Amino acid sequence: MRILLVVATVFEVAGFIAFSKSQTRHSFKVLVTGPGMIKTTWALTDLLAGGDESFDLAINAGIAGSFDPGLVNGTVVEVVQDVFADFGAEDGTTFLEASTIGLSKPDEFPFSSGRLNSNHSFQPLLMNYPPVTGITVNTVSGHDDTIERRLSIFGAQTESMEGAAFFYCCLQKRISCLQIRAISNPVEKRNKENWNIPLAVNNLNAELIKIAGMLPAISGYCF
Repeated sequence: MRILLVVATVFEVAGFIAFSKSQTRHSFKVLVTGPGMIKTTWALTDLLAGGDESFDLAINAGIAGSFDPGLVNGTVVEVVQDVFADFGAEDGTTFLEASTIGLSKPDEFPFSSGRLNSNHSFQPLLMNYPPVTGITVNTVSGHDDTIERRLSIFGAQTESMEGAAFFYCCLQKRISCLQIRAISNPVEKRNKENWNIPLAVNNLNAELIKIAGMLPAISGYCF
């Protein structure tokens, strides 16, 4: 299989990269985009637009914040749905999603009801990792009002700065894609004492190695 691993930083997947170089079961290409949705979109567009490279599967791997108290630090999840959570407009204290004010159509491909959904058909993942919904933001949530507003609108369980951009690009190119993240911190007012990035990175890399061992079970696109 030809697999594209999309990451914001090398640090998050260094263990898996070392593993991938030592095995011949699959062919891996690692795309380090830099943090944020803009860098992710550009890096994927630059790679995929020419059509010179093809992939059986794209994996977005990284760490994430958790809105869900049940998803403690170190938990590895599959983000099955994502959304650009700060694309829209403010009306006083109310946030209006882009699809509600005519900036986009909620069901225009690749969106479904304004959301972006994972399209892979790799069912074993759903049995191994909690399937969660995520939001993607330019500014991570760190104020009670922001957290409450985003939870009330999106009901998401995780937050990242790249996931929706990854889904958007892969879905546009009809590439089978999945998003795997490890929880590094609760979403709250910035408090590094409650972060555990080393644990999240450790668990993420361990699970990516396990996923690589299961990959032959994949049966193509889910379109």
